[in-house]
Amino acid sequence: MPAFLLYQYFNVKNKISLFTIILFITLFSFGCNKFDEGVNCSLRSETNRLTNTWKYISAYDFEIGKLQTSGFNGWSEKLSNNGDYEKTIVYFGDETIYLGKWIYDEEKTLQFTYTMHEIEIVEVYTIVRLSKNELTLRNDKMEIHFQKK
Repeated sequence: MPAFLLYQYFNVKNKISLFTIILFITLFSFGCNKFDEGVNCSLRSETNRLTNTWKYISAYDFEIGKLQTSGFNGWSEKLSNNGDYEKTIVYFGDETIYLGKWIYDEEKTLQFTYTMHEIEIVEVYTIVRLSKNELTLRNDKMEIHFQKK
């Protein structure tokens, strides 16, 4: 009888260990980062991390080769969990809000579609960095750095 109890003990222990390992791998592979920069693993999905209000910190314009760090006071981009998008731009104290939609392709591409002066604008970016508090987007024209508002 003691041999049987030992067998049962080790058999249950191995099953629990195997279950723990499988659970650990599943959780961390779900949240692991696929971006060039940012956290390696997160328990929050990319979509949950993107859903936020992001304020502009800086923008590098590839066409003129210049980093802009000022002039963004009040600028933000709000990504709601239902896909709604709100871009706020402030020029000379006047705030303008543009409404639209955002789409994340579950890989690295983020697309914003909004209307500006009755013209539909579509902006497509590659996500370079995504963490709880930081977001960096890049396309062929510019790289924009955001911080959680």
